[in-house]
Amino acid sequence: MARKKAEVIVEDKAKVTDAERRKRIELVMANMRKRDDSIVVGKLSDPDIQEQLNIEFIPTPSINFNSATGGGLPKGKVSIIAGPEDSGKTSIVLETIGKMHRENSEGHFALWLESEASLNLDYMVNQFGIDPERFFFIQFDRNHSAEQCLDQAEALLQTGVIDLFCINTLKALVPESEMNKSMEQVNVGAAARMNSRAMGKFVPLIKQYKTAMVLVQHLTTNIGGFSMYGDNLILAGGRAIRTASMLTVEMRKASVLDTDPIGKEDGIKINCKILKNHCIPGEFPYRKFTYYAIFGEGIEQILSTLDELIDMGIIHKAGAWMQQLDPETGEIIDKWNGRNAFREDMKANPDKLEKLKSLVHGSFETLSEEEVVEIKEQEKLAEEAEEATNG
Repeated sequence: MARKKAEVIVEDKAKVTDAERRKRIELVMANMRKRDDSIVVGKLSDPDIQEQLNIEFIPTPSINFNSATGGGLPKGKVSIIAGPEDSGKTSIVLETIGKMHRENSEGHFALWLESEASLNLDYMVNQFGIDPERFFFIQFDRNHSAEQCLDQAEALLQTGVIDLFCINTLKALVPESEMNKSMEQVNVGAAARMNSRAMGKFVPLIKQYKTAMVLVQHLTTNIGGFSMYGDNLILAGGRAIRTASMLTVEMRKASVLDTDPIGKEDGIKINCKILKNHCIPGEFPYRKFTYYAIFGEGIEQILSTLDELIDMGIIHKAGAWMQQLDPETGEIIDKWNGRNAFREDMKANPDKLEKLKSLVHGSFETLSEEEVVEIKEQEKLAEEAEEATNG
């Protein structure tokens, strides 16, 4: 016997009171939560909903990076740190983890999926200050496919206790379909399809647990392509990772100049461009900034902070002498004879440095119209390269 169709009652919505409308919606949402207490559904005024929509950051050791991006590495979002080799990509993520561990004695766990065999234990612990007990490691090797490693990462993320998850790098992860093939055999688009599936799993997972996810990616040469801007490097990995990323930063090593706060023998200079930033709505996202890394120490913070304080008028410079004055009384709070004296004082008194760092906001520039056009050109080249690869 055929089931009788339920009678459809047509109601004039205009005659339903606001109170009745709210009552009906609240009842449905209450039943949803009853069936699944982990579901997130509600009004924009609900604290749980607001918490989901507010963006929090894990700050990096670079003041300029934090200022330009809106706060550092966004929690619950995917970030891409891209660049050529030796441009500081891996180091800034490792140093951020070390900063997170030094400033927090408990929790703040990091998960790292390594495919390049580029890490050094002594370097990680003694230079960056990473706590080995709070750093969890997955090694991609010949005996395990990329999918197996990504499944392992997913299982660990599902514990809900990982604060920062980094893949270094997606490009070096070999899909299972490629593992046992000869170099002559090609499975077109296998990595891009794998990355697409991975983003489909990871994006809702990191959002649920507010995990900052970082993809360290290489810029690769677009073979056969042409750029009118003279730079034929593109961000590979497939459209899915570019779409999933809420923050994409390109990093490149630059020449140290005489006007820079460090010398060529002291460290390296890194120029950065923000190619995408959905974490600062209402602000112009395309920005560029510079930071420095000291050999054996990490990201330079002391002299960069000093330059910011001088530009802001907080520290007054007259010849080699520098003074910090009380803004109300004009009395001298502190003084130094030369930049080296300032640096040695800050190294000996880290609490004093932290107080001065709290006064600065970092510096960055907005990209020119031509630079933004160049970014769009690179995105177009990357898409064309993928279409050509996938036939």
